[in-house]
Amino acid sequence: MIPILLVGAPGIGKTAITESKYDYVEKLLTSSMVEEDIAGLIYREGQEERRTTPAFVVRLQKAVKEGKKCCLFLDEVDKGRREVVDTLLTLITHQTSFGVPKEVDIVLAANPPEWGGGDGISIPMLNRVAVVNMKIDIEKWVNWIEKKFGEKFTLIKEVIERIENGEIPLLETTGEYLERRVTSPRSITMALEAYVSMPIDEAKEIADGLLTPNVSSSIYLCFQKNKQYAHKRKINITASEVGSMFFPFRG
Repeated sequence: MIPILLVGAPGIGKTAITESKYDYVEKLLTSSMVEEDIAGLIYREGQEERRTTPAFVVRLQKAVKEGKKCCLFLDEVDKGRREVVDTLLTLITHQTSFGVPKEVDIVLAANPPEWGGGDGISIPMLNRVAVVNMKIDIEKWVNWIEKKFGEKFTLIKEVIERIENGEIPLLETTGEYLERRVTSPRSITMALEAYVSMPIDEAKEIADGLLTPNVSSSIYLCFQKNKQYAHKRKINITASEVGSMFFPFRG
């Protein structure tokens, strides 16, 4: 398969979609790697210079031998060091010389510039991959959310309906540096998990750290007026004890 580059905002499911299509996915966060992580460490054997075989290559070889449909997923390639990106370009064009079996598909992922993307995607790399601009499929995400939350879905139903109606954005970003917040399907899911498992005020603290202020406030108001959620808080007397596990620094 021709290598594919998935381009999209953070948290919209680039990794999850890839994982759903394969039996085994080897995921590499290329933004945190050095050249030796991809190509192996250099050592000498007599007069010859050789390289060790990286662990991810060994795992892929094993998975292929087991008959699994495999993928090498290279995440955040736009933020990789120049020497790493250059090595990845060689890997993409000559994967078997790195020990990666020819049966392994290669999928790359990157963020666009407006969502914090870097400059690691060179023209030569773009010329060797099929670029797929990913967009959110709200219907599929809602179906996934229903399955994920199960019987607790009724507690978050109003939030989901407002997202479906466009009243709460599924993608939004604001702020700079440590004040920057990104609302995405992933961060909204994490915030909802906090609300269904923690007292409302503690959940809001988590949501404020995950979401843009606009979205965090909207979700908080939904839970404030949700009578079914209020009943859950009332009967869950020990919820504050659970919350203290998340906030050990509180006095």
